[in-house]
This record gives sequence, C-alpha cells and structure tokens, in this order.
Amino acid sequence: MKKIKILDCTLRDGGFYNNWDFDLAESKKLVIALNKAGVDLIELGYKSPNSNQFYGLFKYCNEDLLSFVREYNTSEYAFMIDAKEFIKGNAIDVELLDAFVLDQDESIFSWVRIASRAVHAPLAPDFIRYFKEKGYKVCFNLMGGSMVTDEEIVEVLNILEGKGLDVFYIADSYGSFYPNDVRQKMQLIKANYEGQTGVHLHDNQGLAYANAIIAIEEGADVVDATIMGMGRGAGNLILEQFLLGYREKYNANYIEPDELLPSINNYFKPLKEQHNWGFNYTYMLSGINNIHQSYCQLLSQENRFTMSQVSEILSEIPVEKRAGFSAEALETSVKKILERAVPSNGRAIPAYTKNDLTVKEVLIVAGGPSVKRFSDVIHHFIKDRKVQLLECNHTKVVDAFEDRTLLILNKLKLEDYLEQHKNHPMVITGEANFSGETTNDKNVFRIPFSLGEFNLDGEEVSIPDYDAGMFSIAYAMNNGAQKIYLAGFDGFEEEEKNKRMEHFFQSIQTYINESGIEIQAITPSRYKNLAQTSIYALL
Repeated sequence: MKKIKILDCTLRDGGFYNNWDFDLAESKKLVIALNKAGVDLIELGYKSPNSNQFYGLFKYCNEDLLSFVREYNTSEYAFMIDAKEFIKGNAIDVELLDAFVLDQDESIFSWVRIASRAVHAPLAPDFIRYFKEKGYKVCFNLMGGSMVTDEEIVEVLNILEGKGLDVFYIADSYGSFYPNDVRQKMQLIKANYEGQTGVHLHDNQGLAYANAIIAIEEGADVVDATIMGMGRGAGNLILEQFLLGYREKYNANYIEPDELLPSINNYFKPLKEQHNWGFNYTYMLSGINNIHQSYCQLLSQENRFTMSQVSEILSEIPVEKRAGFSAEALETSVKKILERAVPSNGRAIPAYTKNDLTVKEVLIVAGGPSVKRFSDVIHHFIKDRKVQLLECNHTKVVDAFEDRTLLILNKLKLEDYLEQHKNHPMVITGEANFSGETTNDKNVFRIPFSLGEFNLDGEEVSIPDYDAGMFSIAYAMNNGAQKIYLAGFDGFEEEEKNKRMEHFFQSIQTYINESGIEIQAITPSRYKNLAQTSIYALL
C-alpha cells in the first residue's frame, strides 16, 4: 500500500461557518497538533481580495500574522484561491494576484490550491504558469464534481495535461457521490491523466469515509479532511475518523490521531455546538438532490420551515439553478410551496376577522437573547404602560400574561406549541391548515399572507420573507397600532444575516410615514434601519 498525503483544510473550509474568524491561539495549537498527528499538508485558508464584510484572518492568510508556522515544519502549508476572484475579463488578473501572493521563497506556504468550476478551466494553464514561476507546488480543484459530466472532466484534464500541475482534485462539493461514483470518477481520471490525484469529500449522506477508502483503492494520492468534519454545509470527511481508520487499515504507524484530542475537546466541540455543522436531514436532501448547500443552509436558519417544506422547496428549484446558489430561484420556490392550496388531508384553520386593537400601544416580544436578560423590566413595562402584548413565536418570557396574542408562522412550531399547551391565548398564523395529528386547535386563526413587497391590503398581508417577526409587525400595523415597541429583535453579529430584516424595515418606512405609526426597538438591536430607544427611558 503506497503512502498517501493527508491534507487538513479545517481553517479554510470550516471558515464558512464563522467567517474564517478562528481564535489565533487555538489555531496555533491546532497547527502544532496536526504536525504531531502526521498530517502532510495543512491548508490555512484563502488568499482573497473579498472585503465586502468582516472576515477573519484565515480568509486572507496574512503571512506576518501566521509566521509562527515556520517553527512547525513537519507538515507543509497551503493556501487556496477562488479562481473567479482573480479573473478579469477573459484573463487572469496578474496585478491582483501580485498584491496577495509572495514569491515562494519568501512565503510560509509551499502549496497553492486553485478552486475552480469547469467553466474557468481554460484559464487554468495561466494560473499554473503564474504560480510555478513563483515557486509553488500547484493543485487544481475541480468543484461540483457531481454536476460535471464525464466528457467535461476529460476536457478539463486535456487542458491540464502537460502544464506542470502537481495534483488534480475532484471535489464532491454537494456530498452527492456514492462509492461507485467515486470509483468510476477515479478510473476515468486515471485513464486520462498521468499526474497525481486528490479527492475532497463532503459528508451530506454520511458516505465521506467510505468514499475516501474507495478513492485510495483507486489510486488517489491526496485526501482532504477536517477536524470533526467542520466545513461548508454538512461538512467534510472527519479527520480524526479518517486518521484512525487509515492507521489501522494500512498499518500507518506514523499516524498519531490522539494528538488532535485536546483541540477537539477544548475548541472544536464548543464550535460545533455553536454552529451545528454535520449530518442533518436537510443536508442529506441537498446531497440526494445534487444541489448547492447554501440553499439548505438558508432554509435551515431559525427553523423557519418544516423538513417536508424544505424537501418540497428543494424539489422546485430548477436543475439549471442547482449547481450555484440563486437567491431568486430560492425565493420563487419558497413562494410556490407556501402558496399551495390546503391539502385534502388537512383541516383548514379558520380565518381571522380584522379587528382594530383597543389599545394602540403594542409591545411585540421576539426571541432574541436580550429578552431573557431584560425579562424583569419587560414585565414591569407591560404592567406600567398597559400595552397590547404580542408574542412572536413562543419565547416563554411572557407566559405570566394570559392576555396576549401569539403569532406563529412556522407550521412545525405551531403544532408543537399546540400539542404542549392545552389552554392557550389566541394564536394567529399564516398557515392554511392543521395536520391530522393536531387535536388542540381552539382559538387559532389564520391571516392570509403572501411573499412579496410589503403591502397591507384588507384582510391579507404581504411580507418580503417567511419570517414571524415581519408577520407580527404587519399584523400590528394592519390592526390599528399607533406605537409599536419591539423587544428581542436583536439581529445577528454577521451583517449578511441581517439583510432581510433590514430590507423589511426599509420597505415599511413609507407606510409608517403616511400613517404616523411609530416603531422602536426598546432592547438592544443591530438593525440599522430600525429606530431605537431604551426601555428604561420609557418607564
């Protein structure tokens, strides 16, 4: 059995979960552990010109800040570039590359990996020539391997043959490969390419380990893995699992996976609890459907959809839109599923009759972390101001107030709440029906809503996204509220995740100005388009 190279790409692929903002001290401990564990190559991250939001060190791989790796040279070091970021017109952007890439003899890196779609492969020889002249060993990673035909793979290999490439990679970007697929792809590559080969395997279907073994049997020279599988979507081949199995199967006594345990226990376990990568039903759906994982990541956020809804939404995304993420395609598919008629086996939820609120001051309590911190003063505020209380989903913070209205948009959350609460206040939803299992459905009403630009039109509301916070605010506005206070609308640290709510607050501004409604956050909020005050200033 020949010795293969093992490449760890935790700090690069794992960065899709934390914007490459890994703790530097912990990253140093990881690098030391990977050297001791017998890992041949360590990919520290990207060199990227992308600066449209905050990204951490490992998105840019500043070599001064990472110079500590020179002390640990059992392993070699690599960085990755995304080819499309360094293409200008129909040529590689040499000037931009020069701004980020040192000559190898001045660098901490000896390897570069070029991540590319097949469409950019014609420029691969220029990239290879550029990096070879700089002194690097070069890998070409063909992304989206399950979406590329055999003919396209052979065409790419013909472009690369004889151009000095060190390793050709095929990446199972969507975790769609079965072992027979890996065997067939490896045989195809070996029959059409004389150089070394590597595999990058995602674990959407729980097959990354099996696929790695097949790839090795078929002659793979390099295998990627990450600590605890940390990586985009469901994640990658689990490094510690692979090292254990590889050592035992091939008597690779130089492998020491135990060296990784301190980093796993002290840093990566808490990270996994925070970001929750790994197998789940949704990611397996993306693997089966051969679809870009960003669709599943967005659909899984905040548990806004049931698993059956996710499955239906994914099935509606056109085949030609699956290889890359399209916000427009996702929005169209979501709208189509949510607007479907009530199924015959469901029981229709009675319509809510619009009724102006008797109290014009409304407090909407949502589930942001701040509501627990300020729960006592929120209770005091409700009693002192005698506001109409609306609860966005079940926060458990205001259970003491029976005279409140819950607004629950998500069907799973709705039915879970009704199952656990035999006696409950009025619940308003946008769902059209109950499932057959739900029995406690008294005092539940439906307001028809649609997805689109914000609009209040009679009995129906239109909101930009399937979001209970938007739904709750629209309900209050449509029922005569004059002052709307928001608690628990905290927003996210990552600006990107705040965009849909920012758009909503911006879209309702004209209506607010014309109607004289005031909307303010009274607990801390990161939404820039939302007026803010302090709950203490109102008491």
